[in-house]
Amino acid sequence: WRRTSPDTRAGVAAEILARLNAASFQMAHAVHHTTGQPFVMAFQAGGANAQDRGLEAVAYAWVAQRQAPAAATWAKPMRKGEPLTLEKTFTPVGRGVSLLIACNTFPTWNGYPGLFASLVTGNPVVV
Repeated sequence: WRRTSPDTRAGVAAEILARLNAASFQMAHAVHHTTGQPFVMAFQAGGANAQDRGLEAVAYAWVAQRQAPAAATWAKPMRKGEPLTLEKTFTPVGRGVSLLIACNTFPTWNGYPGLFASLVTGNPVVV
């Protein structure tokens, strides 16, 4: 997972969100029964609004990784002779394992942003 590109990770995260969207009623029932929220509130906050926050996290994480240059040339002038030149490449990689602890009132609404931001930036997540 860590070795995949930001584009691939963002694509996988978008697919996960699409599948969650297709299961919105199932997720709403799960949120309804685990939090005690009324079904309509669970459907709204635990479904579409949570998915929106997850998609926003995917977009921000993807853009942040795309802003860094993939390569750069560095040259240091020398007193004698040609300048010292280095070709550098940069690859976004994860920083480590993320831990997701959801709150008991809005678990998906508060959990999806961190979950998806971590996944898109190359970090495995323990839920």
